[in-house]
Amino acid sequence: MTNINDLQKLIEKKLDSPIVFLDGGIDPLSPCFAYGTPHTTIECNDEKFPIYLRKDTRKSATFIKFPFDGETMYAKLADLSYDEREEWEKEKIKRAVAAGEPIDIKIWDFYSGRTHVVSPNEYFPVSVGDTLRVNKFDLVRVQKEHVEPSGTRALTLVLLDEYRDTYEEWKADQKAKEKAAQAEKNKKIAETRKAAGMLGGKALKGTSKQKAWAEEIRARAIKRVAADVAQKLITDAKYQHSKFWIENRKALEAGNVLSVM
Repeated sequence: MTNINDLQKLIEKKLDSPIVFLDGGIDPLSPCFAYGTPHTTIECNDEKFPIYLRKDTRKSATFIKFPFDGETMYAKLADLSYDEREEWEKEKIKRAVAAGEPIDIKIWDFYSGRTHVVSPNEYFPVSVGDTLRVNKFDLVRVQKEHVEPSGTRALTLVLLDEYRDTYEEWKADQKAKEKAAQAEKNKKIAETRKAAGMLGGKALKGTSKQKAWAEEIRARAIKRVAADVAQKLITDAKYQHSKFWIENRKALEAGNVLSVM
């Protein structure tokens, strides 16, 4: 089962813009207007979702329509200010780096005097410390340059506000941030387990990522039900694996706890 939040992220990535869902799922355009063929198709959890776009010049907006869970969803591309668009580009870079995905960089080529997009493996005339432009914004700087075993020239790019005088300083800074993030994550996990522990519950079974996710779902679910139901969810053997909470998260988040028991 596809989660609407996961699908939204994929749509935003494909359209390169955040989207805003329209209240009530009502088509803002004339019902008789045909959206035509899909602009693109998104695949998520082995499901395919055709994405339809329609530009309305009168409202200076681009509307989106797509099917989900037996319903038709309507949304529009968010109307971003210059600063909001810059922030969106920063977050996009962070997501790409975290996922190990390549980033297309638009740079100013001082040899030809023109701006162009380069692929990750293409040679381009920049050095450590140079600032590069991403989609009209000066966002990244070259932190390190090295040559891969294959002979490919590779650059380590970081956001401007994360640039440090040396690569070693930047690496140490990143490790400190990772350590702080892990400490915050551990604190959150401890808080969710404390809520279950008060009723005699223990850590769920599963991988570390599964347990962290499932225990958050469990902590929210037991707050919505009567004490006897919460006790059963915490102590019964069939509810002690992360898989139960993750697979039934949609019903649990909607408050339909009894329907999955």
